[in-house]
Amino acid sequence: MLARILQWLRLPGLVRPLEYRDPETGALLLKVKTSPRYTVIVTPQREFFFERESGKLDGIGMMSVDDPLPMNGLLADRIRELRLAHAQGEQPGQS
Repeated sequence: MLARILQWLRLPGLVRPLEYRDPETGALLLKVKTSPRYTVIVTPQREFFFERESGKLDGIGMMSVDDPLPMNGLLADRIRELRLAHAQGEQPGQS
């Protein structure tokens, strides 16, 4: 009953970070990440960025969590680090 009221009020739902891997191969099939501004749903080919407060789709990225290939001279890990810092309102390199 509470869930229906919250849905009727169009309040954002709670989302927990998770990883779902193929039980047979161990390959990443789905990952959900959260930051103060975004909920990010990651598949092997795409990242979908949703605003936490509104739930609206804010953007789609072509990188995947397990993609090690360089892009414009940056490794995927560094690109993800920069994206996360930006999403959290931090300057790159701050912790």
